[in-house]
Order: sequence, then C-alpha cells, then structure tokens
Amino acid sequence: MINNLEFSVADYYDVDGIMAIEEKYFSSNGIAYTKEDIIKWMAYNPEMVYVVRDEEKQVKGFTIIVPLTKIGYDKYRNGLVKDLDKLELSDIAPNMESEYYYFADVACDNKNKVASMVLFNNILPILLEKAKYIVTTPVTKEGRNKAVRLCAKN
Repeated sequence: MINNLEFSVADYYDVDGIMAIEEKYFSSNGIAYTKEDIIKWMAYNPEMVYVVRDEEKQVKGFTIIVPLTKIGYDKYRNGLVKDLDKLELSDIAPNMESEYYYFADVACDNKNKVASMVLFNNILPILLEKAKYIVTTPVTKEGRNKAVRLCAKN
C-alpha cells in the first residue's frame, strides 16, 4: 500500500467509480466505455479490470489489461479494431493465461500521479510474466488510433 492506496482486481462495487473516471477523461472524444461494457468484461474475465482505491474504498484509478486470443490480437495488429468494445468476447481469453494482451486504459481521478504509479508498479509485473505480445491503441484528441505493438518477447 502506497500513500494509503490499495491495488486489486476490480469488483462490481467499483464500477461506478470506474465510470466516473472513464466519463471524465474519455467521453469528450466519444471513446468512453459504457457501464454495461465494464460489467460484461468483468463477468467474462474478472481479472482484466484493476483498480486503485483510497482508504475510504473510493476508486482513484483503474486499468484494463485484456488477455487476447491470437485472433483477437491479429484484429488489433491488422487494424480491424481499435477499441475493446468492438471486440467479440470470443476474441478475449477467459482467463489471464495468454501470450497476447491489449493494454486498454490507465486512468486516474484528477490525474493522480501516485495512483498511476501504483497501477503501473502492479500491472507491469503481471504483463512481464505473462505477455509475449502487447498492443495498445494510443488516445489523442481525435480518439483512438490504430494499434501499435508495445513489445514482442522472444
């Protein structure tokens, strides 16, 4: 725990806090996920959404890392999809055992740098252990761009 911030897998009680951050930072360019999207992904794979909570259990930041099937990964690499809400559930691995990952979001309330640090310090070891290939879609004022590969491990 750093600065009274706790990192853990998100649960359904966190969804409203996640949505408050999601809408604040992503709704202006039309790329915010919906509450239904978050709940659907958590139901399909409960380990892909993570949060940082303060001592009052309020969500201060979240991240989504998505274990992909090879087909899902190829859809990103070939530009067929740019965002998680455009994937079929069958493109997402039902557990965290995959070598292909989509690094969807890291977002923190009020651009909280400590919460960001807690998220990255906890997510990076997970990705380094499991992922062989990681893609992400950078966000600009215009929305999400085509996927870029962050790494490929030998």
